[in-house]
Amino acid sequence: MWCALKVVIVGLLMGSVSLGQTVSQDRIPTNRPDSPLVILHKPKAKYPVPEFGTVCIRGTVILRVQFLAGGLIGDIKVIKGLPYGATDNAIQAAKHIRFLPTIKDGFEVTTSKPVSFYFGEF
Repeated sequence: MWCALKVVIVGLLMGSVSLGQTVSQDRIPTNRPDSPLVILHKPKAKYPVPEFGTVCIRGTVILRVQFLAGGLIGDIKVIKGLPYGATDNAIQAAKHIRFLPTIKDGFEVTTSKPVSFYFGEF
């Protein structure tokens, strides 16, 4: 609710929204120039430690992450997973990505892109 109210208030101040007009959560008005999605911080996924002992996992979890116009993470889909909880740990890490949304034609827009989390030796 607060996000939608904030969008309408900002739109009214910028003159891009009039009273009674609805604003899509997928497009939020902004005065910043067009720019691609910028990931500011991508936390590392925790290495899984199963209850029954140690395991050696090496590989990459690939997720399709939806970056919402309002600066939040939306849907997360698994493109390629790994066993022993590695995929779940990658999903949890993806939920904490900080980013600047894509800007197109004066609007912050929702976009999706693949994000990889590597497990193994560095």
